[in-house]
Amino acid sequence: MSASMKNLLIGLLLISSTAMAGEDVTVTWTPPADVDTFPYDGYRIYYTDSQGVGNIIDISGKTTTQHIVPDVEFGPSQWLMTSLCSVCEQTESAQSASVSFTVKFKGQPSAPSGVTISLGSQ
Repeated sequence: MSASMKNLLIGLLLISSTAMAGEDVTVTWTPPADVDTFPYDGYRIYYTDSQGVGNIIDISGKTTTQHIVPDVEFGPSQWLMTSLCSVCEQTESAQSASVSFTVKFKGQPSAPSGVTISLGSQ
């Protein structure tokens, strides 16, 4: 491999490693009403990011009520959940209602500085 090709690959790696991936998304929920009497193992989050890529996250703990999903890509996404029970005849519940959510950059843009105004065209 030539030196210029190696430099290009290193440059691409540096660019991709510093690119903004997205924002963390906090998912919160209320456990099922029968959480104290049913042998739940946890929950499963399904989401589709802005590129249409499907993702699945399993969360242990039947009393868990929140999970942070790191670096979700900016743009529209769809989310839903199920409950899990490994010792049940049916190991996964019906799906929750689907929630649409747009992931946006946290913060506010900065104003330009050094603005000057002059007559005529430059």
